Amino acid sequence: YKPLPKFPAVERDYAMLCSAETPVGILQKAISNGAGRLLESIELFDVYEGEQIPQGKKSVAFSVKLRSMEGTLTDEQIENANSKIVANLSKAGAELRK
Repeated sequence: YKPLPKFPAVERDYAMLCSAETPVGILQKAISNGAGRLLESIELFDVYEGEQIPQGKKSVAFSVKLRSMEGTLTDEQIENANSKIVANLSKAGAELRK
């Protein structure tokens, strides 16, 4: 049993390019570590290798849900988590798609 949350979640999608050899689990861990205790869920919703993607690369996209059980997330908390996620993805060899 888990009580219903009192505070709203924030959802962000992250679409990135990485080496076709990069395991999706490495990217998921980078997101998890960046979001820290605010992470509620991560869902992989797309992996694509095709015409619009450079050879040897793949596009990977995750939907990430952040929530605090202590209060509504502030813009600063959201931006801080986002910056850490992007930095961790970069370290893992992924670059955000524009």
